[in-house]
Amino acid sequence: ATDPTAKLVLNEAWLERGDHWGDGLRKAFMQILPRVLDAGAPIDAIGLQCHLKPDNLAMEEFLRLVNEINAMQLPVYV
Repeated sequence: ATDPTAKLVLNEAWLERGDHWGDGLRKAFMQILPRVLDAGAPIDAIGLQCHLKPDNLAMEEFLRLVNEINAMQLPVYV
């Protein structure tokens, strides 16, 4: 109410990881996000807090996730 132009961003971390932890988080996030949106949550964008480490990075899966989120008409902030 204080700033009606403010963007409401849902922030998540560790979705870029290239291990079982990252796989599980990406899957869970993409199961939850449509339900939250369908319930009417006022989300303007998704923020992805990334800890990009070459030895633990699933770039292909991460980019697929970004594309799936974009397909929901949500911008992604990294």
